[in-house]
Amino acid sequence: MKKVLRVIGSLFLLIVIFIVGFLIWNSKRQLVSKNYYKEIETGGDIEAKYLGVGPYRDVQLKEIAVMQNFKKYLIYYPTDITRINKKFPLIICSNGTGVPASKCRALLKRMATWGFIVVGTDEEYSWNGFSSEMCLKLMIKLNDAEVVFDWSSNPFYQSVDLENIGLMGHSQGGVGVINAATVANHVDFYMILYDNNLTDMILDTIKDVSGPKAEMDNKEAYGKAFIAYGIYGWLMEWMSRGMKESEEEINAMLTFPDSRQM
Repeated sequence: MKKVLRVIGSLFLLIVIFIVGFLIWNSKRQLVSKNYYKEIETGGDIEAKYLGVGPYRDVQLKEIAVMQNFKKYLIYYPTDITRINKKFPLIICSNGTGVPASKCRALLKRMATWGFIVVGTDEEYSWNGFSSEMCLKLMIKLNDAEVVFDWSSNPFYQSVDLENIGLMGHSQGGVGVINAATVANHVDFYMILYDNNLTDMILDTIKDVSGPKAEMDNKEAYGKAFIAYGIYGWLMEWMSRGMKESEEEINAMLTFPDSRQM
């Protein structure tokens, strides 16, 4: 009996070791392969060109640890930023579920080779837009301050093109784009989506969250479509008018009067 118990105990220990090892391996595993851009088929020459590596092949990384939920900032940038007298446009990345910036480094690094400063975080709940807002505030600070943190020099000082900022997000990160645009104070920054005809990503996110699904019956699907496209239509109209109203003002405008008062 003791021998059986020893065998069972040994097997249990091996299973625990395997599970712990797997979790450690998985936590460090990159979700985007180093040469992912070579494995993707494109639809034309333009796509093939910009899917590849850009002219700024030497790229650096700065990591900044923080106390917030998103744990750290990751900033990829061309090494030439320190010697070229120009400002580099900024891309802020909003994470999808289970895909923090530290697990898709190849994606951020490749974008930086095209002459962008690319910043992301390890935020797990990017849907609220908070981490995107904080990334913007960080880059404004780094652009304005010659001396920051304990760095011997600040490569971003007067090198961030704050007039040319892009935002990308996938999965819940797409929802983060919408929330950041409607809640954050930097509305002009997020209007870049509208000005550059990138609002399809907003529609796709709205449909993913509250739109019709294939498994729904017709009645439910039509109702969901009515709501999703209604939200999108209102949002486009609001953006076309400059997004001048605050969150409270919009809420008051779209709140129907109590039928008992009519």
